[in-house]
Amino acid sequence: MSKVIDNTSPKCPQCGSSNVAEIFWGMPAFDEDLERKLNDGSIVLGGCCMSQADPDWHCNDCGCRFGDRLDVFE
Repeated sequence: MSKVIDNTSPKCPQCGSSNVAEIFWGMPAFDEDLERKLNDGSIVLGGCCMSQADPDWHCNDCGCRFGDRLDVFE
């Protein structure tokens, strides 16, 4: 069985906004691409340590963090 990856951003469950950023976990290599994505709000840094309970998404409007990373640990 193959897994389909959905690259669309979800809507915030708290405020309904589609202005959400993917949360980037780990120790990133800071380059021009990462800096651009941080500046345009398409990603936010989540921290260097990741667990199964950490969220996937951050709402840029209300600050809600949501989603889960369970699919990474399957």
